[in-house]
Amino acid sequence: QVNGMLAAGAVAEFRAKLEANSPVKFSLPATGDEFSYFFEVLDANAKPLFRSDRCTAMRETLFPFTAKTSGVHLIRMIGDRGEGKFTLKASQIAHDAQLRGQANVLDIGGAQVDGMLATGAIAEFRVKLEANSPVRFTLPATGDEFSYFFEIFDDNAKGLLRSDRCTATRDYSFPFTAKTSGMHIIKMTGDRGDGKFILKATQITLDAQLRGQANILTIGGTQANGMLAASAVAEFRVKLEANSLVKFVLPATGEEYSYFFEILDANAKSLYRSDRCTAKRDYDFPFTAKASGTHLIRMTGDRGEGRFNIKVAY
Repeated sequence: QVNGMLAAGAVAEFRAKLEANSPVKFSLPATGDEFSYFFEVLDANAKPLFRSDRCTAMRETLFPFTAKTSGVHLIRMIGDRGEGKFTLKASQIAHDAQLRGQANVLDIGGAQVDGMLATGAIAEFRVKLEANSPVRFTLPATGDEFSYFFEIFDDNAKGLLRSDRCTATRDYSFPFTAKTSGMHIIKMTGDRGDGKFILKATQITLDAQLRGQANILTIGGTQANGMLAASAVAEFRVKLEANSLVKFVLPATGEEYSYFFEILDANAKSLYRSDRCTAKRDYDFPFTAKASGTHLIRMTGDRGEGRFNIKVAY
């Protein structure tokens, strides 16, 4: 740590060698003196990167900071009112090698990963996803006072999902369905403050269960069921007779998710598409086929995730 004296209008400067995407915490403990100051971080060309609000030496102040480029940075303290003693300390929160290293692989159904994140820092993990096989990404609360954004990218760095601002004081769950199989990138970007994060991936269901050859409905037969999540597609085949009214019944499951219901002919031509449905209520869809033959029943996840039940009756 370093320390010194500061007064109104005086400037204290220190140089610090920082590593890109390796967050540091600058700590200024209270000294009890009656003076205030501003704290700044500048790059090697004296370009301002961070400036605090007015700080008082009567209370401890913490500034997490993440450099965008490696190199020497300038730490500046500017006296505002009064005079007194200051103490300044810098501690490493995390290194880029920990946040974006080659070892950062997330296994679906495997152990959770964790780490430290701070303002402006980026953590990345690679995860192998299967097309139309929804996964739930879970981020439990850690109790730390920091916020972040959660994102998913494909292997070409195309953004597929971006959350609203999240806070580490509450739990989050992000259901996601990949459109193509392959490696995807999970990115967490620190927004404000610093603290610990925990991330886990769980398989909700697989494409083989959602669109498998065994997915056949029979009129008057037992109901079929499964799991659905945002953008996932479940398909069932059913044999219908021309000019014969049937009813597709989807009872409520009570879960917080929505979906669309469709009926297509054997050539995948859409014959009926519902409005948005919610798993909180029951639905009956009467339908009369114009031609006899196998028809395709499709359910497409809209928001959230949950169970569904479907049967066909006369």
